[in-house]
Amino acid sequence: MSRGDRPRGRGRGPRGPPGERGRGARGVDAGRACTAHGRDGRPDGARHPATLGTVTASPVLPRLAGALRRLAPSLGPVRLVAVDGHAGSGKSTFAGRLAAALGGAPVLALDDLATHEEFFAWTGRMREQVIEPLGRGEPARYRPYDWRARRLGPARELPPAPVMIVEGVGAGRAALRPWLSCLLWMETPREESWRRGRRRDGPALDAFWDGWTAAERRHFAADPSRPFAHLLVQQCDEGRPAGAVAAVGHDVRGAAAGSPVPAQSRGPTRPLAPVPPVAYAVLPGPAGGLSGAADRAGTAHSLTQRENYQPVNQTGGKRLP
Repeated sequence: MSRGDRPRGRGRGPRGPPGERGRGARGVDAGRACTAHGRDGRPDGARHPATLGTVTASPVLPRLAGALRRLAPSLGPVRLVAVDGHAGSGKSTFAGRLAAALGGAPVLALDDLATHEEFFAWTGRMREQVIEPLGRGEPARYRPYDWRARRLGPARELPPAPVMIVEGVGAGRAALRPWLSCLLWMETPREESWRRGRRRDGPALDAFWDGWTAAERRHFAADPSRPFAHLLVQQCDEGRPAGAVAAVGHDVRGAAAGSPVPAQSRGPTRPLAPVPPVAYAVLPGPAGGLSGAADRAGTAHSLTQRENYQPVNQTGGKRLP
């Protein structure tokens, strides 16, 4: 896979706590449960018991937000929450909606730390520019990568907040887990996620996706996140208003250097597309649900503990110092 073919974005606009990006669709009624999907993505006909309820985005996100606020801080004064999952699984949309439910919690997108040269080897920058300052109660300061210009952009400051969200493929990697209060995994099957991504980005980026799927397989084979997730997030197809549409921005990671980018978006506008599912089910994960997160957050976290962990550098398999 060529470094220059790396697409970015999912149509997100300028950074900051992402919002709904024009998606105004309503979820289903609070009393209706989402039909659970098996690992192959097909409805399995069962209704799963959920820690926070198998209900829609409207009631479940405020309840999740309240539960996250009650966790103990994991990084200085911060409760750091990770949203991980396969490319195309809906991480960014869910993180934005959760941030809104938290009253505008800051969101750090890992798209801003990765580069053409380092798809997954951003752990060093994350630790030095984000983790260590926040652990001291100081603002994080990092330079988000400009995927059009292929260089780091102006420095951005991220002050500590009671709850902060980091989202992206690999957000739950071993190198970050010591400082997470809670890890959420988007329970969208891999092949379905990748199909969504390909549809979203169009045939122009087929070559990228051919390479990306192999790279993502290698990443999660070496450093899996799902087995350590406290909560699993399912997106439900019920309740989508007929004919609802929203503007979807084109992925710009594969764009040629110097290509123009509209001020309101990191990518040119694509035709209107159906709104993705807006209902969520939040289920207990392999790491024990919210009780597991509470136990984890109740354990002392400090920057001096990192010698107890052995994070993996995904570029060459070397262990980080």
